[in-house]
Amino acid sequence: MSQLKYTNHIAHYQADAEINDYFEHDAFESQNIRRRYQALMHLHRPKKTDRVLEIGSGGGPALQILQKKNFHYFPLDIPRKNLSRIKKESALPLFPAAGDVYRLPFADGCFDCVLMSEVLEHLDEAVPALKEIYRVLKKEGLLLISVPYKERIMKTVCVHCNRLTPFNAHFHSFDENKLRNFMEQAGFTMGKWLTMNNKIADRLHFNRIVRALPFGLWRFFDRLINRLIPNKATHLVSLSFKQTSINKE
Repeated sequence: MSQLKYTNHIAHYQADAEINDYFEHDAFESQNIRRRYQALMHLHRPKKTDRVLEIGSGGGPALQILQKKNFHYFPLDIPRKNLSRIKKESALPLFPAAGDVYRLPFADGCFDCVLMSEVLEHLDEAVPALKEIYRVLKKEGLLLISVPYKERIMKTVCVHCNRLTPFNAHFHSFDENKLRNFMEQAGFTMGKWLTMNNKIADRLHFNRIVRALPFGLWRFFDRLINRLIPNKATHLVSLSFKQTSINKE
């Protein structure tokens, strides 16, 4: 995948925001997104005084999980359109910022936690972005990430430039080892991690059917399904930090 590069990733995502509505998801995808953010908060729940940066905040799905929390939330995205709508529709005190993950508009060591859900696979150069995240985190800051798990990357030829381009703009397929390798190159230690959701269960719209279950009970069934139907998990969620300790959930 190293031969695939953006010509201008900022222009790409500005145009993408004009075409796609990040605030509207069907019932199936909405429940999958909700469970991913619950899994991130399961690995680490920020304290009330924490400053939390979310990179690639999109349509603000994190707010469904964070709405009862009191920490300082900084949604960051390239398109200002998305950030303006998040600010307008949320009752929470927010600090939105337009910016690029490769050049974050923040001083060194100013965040306690960074969230990045379904973003890392979209970065053609992942390690420099992770190094920039490392820079803005405090000494014992935490990085929470979710990525697709063992995804088969499909490519096609762009009708505009006649170059290979990946479907869904996904440049990387992750498992635990590849994610850990990227983290270590950037200076992080990958700590707790979990795999979640299941391709077969997704076809049956499992998350939509059991949407009323609290996260703990949902997670019990999710783990059970992935034991009964192995090697079909769809997402990897991880917690990384600037200290040394590795711990699988």
